[in-house]
Amino acid sequence: MLRALLVVGVALAVAAPGLAKSGPKIRLAAIAPAKVLGSGFHSGEAVRVVFVAPGIHKTRRVTATSAGRISSVYAGVSVDICASWKLTAVGSQGSRATVRSRAHSCGSPPPFE
Repeated sequence: MLRALLVVGVALAVAAPGLAKSGPKIRLAAIAPAKVLGSGFHSGEAVRVVFVAPGIHKTRRVTATSAGRISSVYAGVSVDICASWKLTAVGSQGSRATVRSRAHSCGSPPPFE
């Protein structure tokens, strides 16, 4: 029994680094105005953040903090939650993160009676 636990423990220790997703991540934090937050970039890295949605193609350049975080606000841009969108962040030191909206349909609301 002890040997089985030891084998499982070693297997988990070896697999753990692969289970943790490391590296840069970005997310849409607000929809009006559109705000992007990111983490996992290199300290001081110059990052180009691109936001693409129907009728919108905006680019911002930001610098990662010493903790590797970024923030970008797209003034005047509101995100239609029913539309598809894509965010891409590319750093000057090779960091890269992309996120897309999930495909979903927003039907018409039911008629009022």
